[in-house]
Amino acid sequence: MNQASFKIRKSKLLNELTKITKALGPVSKWNRYTTIELTITDGLLTLVITGIRLEVK
Repeated sequence: MNQASFKIRKSKLLNELTKITKALGPVSKWNRYTTIELTITDGLLTLVITGIRLEVK
């Protein structure tokens, strides 16, 4: 498995994660869990879940 590390401001990360939670909508007993895909390419962090894709520089 490949490993990577990156630095990001906590406020910026929290802001992006808040956008994701808004896209997911309310939690019910049927959709408690979801999968997030993190990709780091040339200093660009891409967060992908069902229905939304965010890119953080």
